[in-house]
Amino acid sequence: MDTKSRKFSHPWYLKAVALVLAAACFSRGACQIFDLAGKASAGGFMPTLAESYENDSAVFCDTLLLEDTALHVATKYEGEESIQAGKFLTQSDLRMAYYQLVSEAFYNYSYNYDTEGVETAYELTTPGGTYWQDALNELTDQSTFALSRSEDGKFIMRREGPEAPEPLARFESENQQQIQQIPQELIRIQLSDYRWQMRNLQTQPALRYYIRHGEKTFANASEEEAVQAQQAEIFLVMKKGEVQIQMGESRVEGDIYDEHFSYQSGGAFNTQNSYGWLSTQLRESLLSYDEEDTAYIWFTDDYPLQMQEQVTANREMTIQYLSQIGGAFLITLFLLGYLLRTCGRKRKGDEIRLYFIDRVFTEVLLALGGLAVTGYVFSILLSWQYQEPDLLALCSWAVFLVITAILLSFGRRFKARTFWKSCLLRHFFQLLAAPFRKAARAFRELSRQEFTVKRAMLFTGLYGSFCLLLAIVFPLSIALIIAAVLFVGKMASAFQKVREGVSLVRQGDLTHQIDLGDEQFFAGLADDVNSIADGLHNAVESELKSERMKSELITNVSHDIRTPLTSIITYADLLQKEGLESPNASRYCQVIGQKAQRLKMLTDDLFEVSKAASGNIQVDLAPVELCSLIRQGMGELSDKMEQSGLDFRIHLPAQGVWVKADGKLLWRVVENLLSNVFKYAMPSSRVYLDVDEQEGKAAFTVKNISAYELNVDPSELMERFMRGDASRHSEGNGLGLAIAKNLVELQGGVFTITVDGDLFKATVSLEKIQPPVKEAPAAPEEHPQIG
Repeated sequence: MDTKSRKFSHPWYLKAVALVLAAACFSRGACQIFDLAGKASAGGFMPTLAESYENDSAVFCDTLLLEDTALHVATKYEGEESIQAGKFLTQSDLRMAYYQLVSEAFYNYSYNYDTEGVETAYELTTPGGTYWQDALNELTDQSTFALSRSEDGKFIMRREGPEAPEPLARFESENQQQIQQIPQELIRIQLSDYRWQMRNLQTQPALRYYIRHGEKTFANASEEEAVQAQQAEIFLVMKKGEVQIQMGESRVEGDIYDEHFSYQSGGAFNTQNSYGWLSTQLRESLLSYDEEDTAYIWFTDDYPLQMQEQVTANREMTIQYLSQIGGAFLITLFLLGYLLRTCGRKRKGDEIRLYFIDRVFTEVLLALGGLAVTGYVFSILLSWQYQEPDLLALCSWAVFLVITAILLSFGRRFKARTFWKSCLLRHFFQLLAAPFRKAARAFRELSRQEFTVKRAMLFTGLYGSFCLLLAIVFPLSIALIIAAVLFVGKMASAFQKVREGVSLVRQGDLTHQIDLGDEQFFAGLADDVNSIADGLHNAVESELKSERMKSELITNVSHDIRTPLTSIITYADLLQKEGLESPNASRYCQVIGQKAQRLKMLTDDLFEVSKAASGNIQVDLAPVELCSLIRQGMGELSDKMEQSGLDFRIHLPAQGVWVKADGKLLWRVVENLLSNVFKYAMPSSRVYLDVDEQEGKAAFTVKNISAYELNVDPSELMERFMRGDASRHSEGNGLGLAIAKNLVELQGGVFTITVDGDLFKATVSLEKIQPPVKEAPAAPEEHPQIG
């Protein structure tokens, strides 16, 4: 495989082609975005993904804006003549214009734009400690202005009522001409606003409106046509305070004077959240009407068709642009990924090759990349300002090549594991970290010391400080010396106890425990010595027990082998003396065969317990229904149970208990436990077989009364060749429980034995699982013979 993989190389010209293609795709995508933004800003095209005109934000906004414009013009203006006659000049407009004139003069004075004739405004900065804007606002609200006409018919504004305070009075006298021109400037602004709004209404021939506000009617359609407005696809109708607004399938209606009125219940009115300000402006225009006023605004059927065609065309063009932009950038990312994967190597397995750029500090390349991106942003702004897409394409090529070179350099550094080594920050940290490492090393060394050593060092430091501070106070210094002597003496006493304890343990007294009482000096050391003594004591006890168990094992094996072997030798000798024609020959042969079979079974059990202990048995774990397995086994052993004379009390759950086990091995465990009952249970006693659930485990328990006195530890009963019958007159060889324990552990379970007087209790605990859905547990096909 390695030979085949090395055939696929990545030569430099292939990487160069990939780099050029990636740069071209990136430049193409950037130019497409530039072109899309240019068409959108030029008008006539608005990017959208909406399928219906009512869901298009631009159409939604333009439609509501036209309706609001009609409502606004109808209430605010009556025509150019009334505007020129000053009919709409209000005190609030005059005050606001006056306030802006004084504020502008103050700002010009503050920033040295104009220092002549405005010093009086600056005096408003601290009149009575009040900020100048608050003071000016308060003075303006208290002012009243009257209008009069000059000889040429123009309006002139003059103050009426109380005279202005001294700073403003001087300002008004120095700027009288500008103040007198305020009314004419306001009229000019109102005329410009009226003409602009009327042009907006007249540029949409599909817009129809009939609005009656008080005694004034503003309309471009008849009242008869207005009655049919609600039959249009797009309309706004307001009568007696009730408003209905419809745009296609989206509609809202309600009492416009209700403070809870909301547009959030009408389709597109709910989805166009970004234009909530326009909905609010439309409601404010409606609130300027009285209940007696009426307004009918609608669009002819040509408008929805025209808007739908425009939205469909814009959507198709938007999808086309997005597909081209997305495809270009996806290809760019794919080629860039290929370059990053193959950078630094010509073939797989080659060493990473580093170039000059890979030895430049990382921070320098990051700064270069930041400059490239910043320059690219400026190039986008310049290209947009001068509409030069070629400049954007050229800059896109240059920036992409620079950024790609930096990324490939980083890729080679990561592969060669030199990225951090080439960082200036690393060298800076190393320079700063040297003293901190030394301090940390010293602290670690101190933290490894005994707690008493730390305390002694702390006490020494504090003692020295107190001696320096209290050197001039002789009695206090004497007291400190006495305290130090007592402290050191207490430490020495504790150390002596620890020393004596270590000596006793070294001499073999492993049960000795060092008791320091309430003294904390060397407490940790004393606990460690006590733990070492306990460990040595446990190790010695374990070794003695192991030697005793080995001796008993040899004795038991010798006894179990010698007993049948003695019988074989004896009866073979009798058979040899009496000959095969002896009437007892058949009985001698039968005894020899039985004892030989017993030796064979002993050998088989030894071999099996050895395999189980070493784990050299195949274990096939599968779902097994434990209760069914026990019932089937009890059925097969029913004859033997009747012959035993024992009273079996079986308690199994009716619903069954499923465990994860090997069916054959689990049956061998159950069979060994029952065989143990047949051999060692007291005749005519009760035997309990229980299955229950305990904390996610399934437990099978066997309890019986032993026919022999159980004067051994439960753990020893699970040792090989150990029997409850110490005289070894009963059947068996003492391997059944050892085999059962090893088999249960191989299946991930726990095998425990409990002895209480003559009561023997064996428990097999296995992992409980959920019943399988399809498969059912199969009964074991064959059962190995027990030992």
